[in-house]
Amino acid sequence: YVSIRYDNTRFHGYIPAYHLTMPRAFHRWDGHLYKRGLKICATSWIYYHRRDYRPELLGVRDHEMRTVRGFSQHEFGNYVMYLRLMNVLHNFPKDDLAYYYMLTQGNGYQARKLLATLY
Repeated sequence: YVSIRYDNTRFHGYIPAYHLTMPRAFHRWDGHLYKRGLKICATSWIYYHRRDYRPELLGVRDHEMRTVRGFSQHEFGNYVMYLRLMNVLHNFPKDDLAYYYMLTQGNGYQARKLLATLY
């Protein structure tokens, strides 16, 4: 399952199975509803627009939109450190920082996508 809450974690936006083992928000804890010790709950996203972040729906006007420039080398280093602190990256070598900056050209989206798959 996809969740915005897990976007900035090592799970890359997906809820791990062991976080779904006891969906307490859906239970009323009535013992007579359990059949042989198991109660199954399900939810559906079929009628919802997941991650529909269109500016007109969020109330953002055209003159309020800006394009984000690429990172400088110093900002890229800070960004990698932030990903490390948020446990998105594990065991990232400091010596390869300039190489990955050159590879992604300072693009934050591409950097996160590349580094999260490698480290």
